Amino acid sequence: MGIEFRSYAKLNLYLEVLNKRSDGYHNILTIFQMIDLHDKIHLNFNNSGRISVKTTRKDVPENKDNLVYRAIKGFQEKTGFEFGADVFIQKNIPPGGGLGGGSSNAVATLLALNKHFNYPLNHIGLKGLADSLGSDTSFFLYGGTVLAQGRGERIIEILPTPDMWFILICPDFSVNTGKAYEEVFRALTKPEGDVNILIEALKGEDIERIGSNLFNHFTALLMDEKEVVKVYTILKNSNGVCGVSITGSGSCVFALIDEGDAAERLLPQFQGNGDCWICRSISSSEYLKQFNKMEA
Repeated sequence: MGIEFRSYAKLNLYLEVLNKRSDGYHNILTIFQMIDLHDKIHLNFNNSGRISVKTTRKDVPENKDNLVYRAIKGFQEKTGFEFGADVFIQKNIPPGGGLGGGSSNAVATLLALNKHFNYPLNHIGLKGLADSLGSDTSFFLYGGTVLAQGRGERIIEILPTPDMWFILICPDFSVNTGKAYEEVFRALTKPEGDVNILIEALKGEDIERIGSNLFNHFTALLMDEKEVVKVYTILKNSNGVCGVSITGSGSCVFALIDEGDAAERLLPQFQGNGDCWICRSISSSEYLKQFNKMEA
């Protein structure tokens, strides 16, 4: 018996690094946005009690270091259920790009397991498990558009999700998140956008205003990378682009486009600059619907 579900990527429409915490992490202020770039996860239950994880990428761990493995183990310990699981992840979200693929895989698995076993965990239980797996994991309990603080785990407000189109380009290198946070204050810049203006723009579904208030503190750091500079500059100077930013600590660059057709016209010029996608925003209801429809 098995279950299948999708695990979606995220963008940071706004990411401000506030300060370094006593535990070594950083406090941030961010707006997460779910997009339709996704991995497909196939989970088959077995009677052996073992957990195995296989993926389509060689640079993703297939052992106890995989977040899906850890999510299943945590679910077992929290609920007391004894079962085995063979997991296959069809990866489309590249690791190391700031798209939250590993976190998304893990939390989508938690939501799928919780539905399959008829909701043994309430939201607090799920959030506790999610928070134990990473800093941006709590967002994937909600999807859609979310304002968050702390390490990214403290959800402040669920925001409306306008219909938005993005062009997403991931250069052929990844960023070490820990190292990026260590170096961020070297390139720390005053926010060019105002998070409150961006929130108002999202609530008003004002695409132009959303684009002009995109912000990420790590952008200045990535301007040392010629691949990023090239893509960023082309997007910034292209017709139909409302705003350009990076997601997470990089390396993926994205542009908010005024319509899907504009993205189609822009995409060909980025062939050869890494992986390229045209993506749309995913609302919370669209994301969670797949789990609600699963058979328990």
